Amino acid sequence: MKVEPAVHQISIGREPFTGFPPPNSFLVCGSQSSVMIDSGWESENDHYARLQLIKSLNVPPVNHVILTHRHPDHAGGALRLYEELNANLACHHLERSSIESERYVSAGVTFETISEGDRFELGNLTIEIIDTPGHTIGCIAPYIPELSALFASDSVMGISTTVVRSNEGDLGEYEKSLRKMQSIRPRIIYSGHGPPVTNPMARLEFLIDHRLKREHELINLLSISEMSIDRLCEAMYKGISKPREALAKEQIISILRKLKNEGAVKEDHGAIWQIN
Repeated sequence: MKVEPAVHQISIGREPFTGFPPPNSFLVCGSQSSVMIDSGWESENDHYARLQLIKSLNVPPVNHVILTHRHPDHAGGALRLYEELNANLACHHLERSSIESERYVSAGVTFETISEGDRFELGNLTIEIIDTPGHTIGCIAPYIPELSALFASDSVMGISTTVVRSNEGDLGEYEKSLRKMQSIRPRIIYSGHGPPVTNPMARLEFLIDHRLKREHELINLLSISEMSIDRLCEAMYKGISKPREALAKEQIISILRKLKNEGAVKEDHGAIWQIN
């Protein structure tokens, strides 16, 4: 789907979990070359549909596939794009080992490592790399200044808040990244799932506010009584469906780790948490 003259949003593949849209990848077309941002799932049907669409558009050659982060719904399909389009693969250096070891070592593929300030010149358009750690520790958000368009992937979505798993990301860094994206003041944000965010400043403010409210809610609960993660989940996510309960607990763990690093809470008596 063409979302603006130089940008095509490609939404192909299965839902990560029930009721959640498939992953987005983006084809950005300059006057001299093109770039893919994210690659979707590793699936033969997905590959075929994605490549047929790219070939049908008759755009300048795709020179790079930029992966915003390590998750398989965004990085899984990169190998086939590399093989079919002869495109270089690029990701943040903190994501590289995870992506390569999970999918690409046996294929002998190596990645270019990119980070804040790196640029891709497409002719009339420039893609600048912005470091946005949080969702994962090496998450990036490509930015096109000529379009004031930010590709925030899973860091900013209009359909949902973002999961930050404590073994992959960092909630404190995520909150800093949200404020950093605010400072860019993008016209539009293209997300990892769902439609573009057309009110980016309001959405970023909402996400920051949401995080702070969750932290205050957790602190208030622990100020009444020490609690386990299970009890916190029951209190903070009343009525949540079973498929999403594990994600909720991941969020609670991330909040607790952030607050522990800040000296606000402590763990005691075997996974029981209390105010410090």
